Amino acid sequence: MSRDFISEDSKTSATPPEFEFDPVLSRANYESWFPELSSPLIDKLLIYQGELNKFNKALNLVPPRTLKFADSLHFSDAILASSLIRPHLLSNAPLHDFGSGAGFPGLVFALMSPDIEVILVDRDRAKLEFCTQVAFAAEIKNVAIAVKDVEDFEHASIRNVTARGYNTLAKSVMRARKTVAPGGRFFHLKGQSWASELSAIPPQLLTMWTPSLIGRYSLPEDRGDMAVVLTEKSSE
Repeated sequence: MSRDFISEDSKTSATPPEFEFDPVLSRANYESWFPELSSPLIDKLLIYQGELNKFNKALNLVPPRTLKFADSLHFSDAILASSLIRPHLLSNAPLHDFGSGAGFPGLVFALMSPDIEVILVDRDRAKLEFCTQVAFAAEIKNVAIAVKDVEDFEHASIRNVTARGYNTLAKSVMRARKTVAPGGRFFHLKGQSWASELSAIPPQLLTMWTPSLIGRYSLPEDRGDMAVVLTEKSSE
């Protein structure tokens, strides 16, 4: 059974993929880089990667030049970050992924943690249609979507947040200051600029948020050094 959640206005069905995706090679890569991942989970990652390659040109999901190494960049970043974030999540609360776009890291986190509800948040309906398509194709049951701005959620209604490529640390916590509850945790996936972004957070925001580095990691194939920064909401 197949089903297409991508609206005709959001895709060009005759558009060929931007490069020839090789699932055999990507499977070998995932098995080499992440031997702890089960074969069924890798199957789902490959479905996701295939959908990304199929729809990227129509929906501008990730920079086209990165498709050929999406496994070592986008997927690996989300896998490694998700492993760091999971132990720090507040219990009994869903995880909101702000600015989900193509679903990184939210969809990958959902794959790796099927017991946690993940809510993908973005203003771009077409990109969330893509995420819904991936969730259906890969049978990811613990995902919901919210087509809205992060500032439109109810006051203090969110306790766990992730974001990748969303905004600077300062701008991210500024936008989330009303919707994240006191004690809530906002996990930011960052590159080498994490330290300078941390030092650029204005003092007035630091009265509301307590930042800390929870981990650093290197991507496969020398794709870069990354970090996960936690900002915990300390007050209104």
